[in-house]
Amino acid sequence: MQELASTLSLSYLSLSNSLIQELTSTLNYSYFSLVNSGTHCLLLYFHLLMT
Repeated sequence: MQELASTLSLSYLSLSNSLIQELTSTLNYSYFSLVNSGTHCLLLYFHLLMT
C-alpha cells in the first residue's frame, strides 16, 4: 500500500511538472510576442511623432 501511494505521488509530481513547463513555455511565448508587437507599435508611434 505504501509503494502504491509513493508511486502515485511520483507520477502526480511528474505530471504537474510537465504541466507547469507547458504553461511556462506558452506564457513565455505569448509574453515575447506581446513585447515584440508592443515594440513595433512604439517604434511606429515615435516615427510618426518625428515626421
